[in-house]
Amino acid sequence: EDPTKDDLHFKPYTILDRKIRDGAGNENTIRIGFIGFVPPQIMVWDAKNLDGRAQTRDIVEAARAWIPVMKEEGADIVVALSHSG
Repeated sequence: EDPTKDDLHFKPYTILDRKIRDGAGNENTIRIGFIGFVPPQIMVWDAKNLDGRAQTRDIVEAARAWIPVMKEEGADIVVALSHSG
């Protein structure tokens, strides 16, 4: 099953445009994608708040699905933050 087809509460990533100067002093715009991951075990750790309200997926499975989407949307760099214990 494709993680990008899940019924999500919010978009799992964001892409920000930022201007940077290169070594020659020229200003360029880069697109930085940010995405965060939590392990499926969070459903055990925080069951009283999440049970029946959220579902999780394997971190690697989710990353393999969403990072290509971010690149297709123009992310030059992807920053992945992961709470993996």
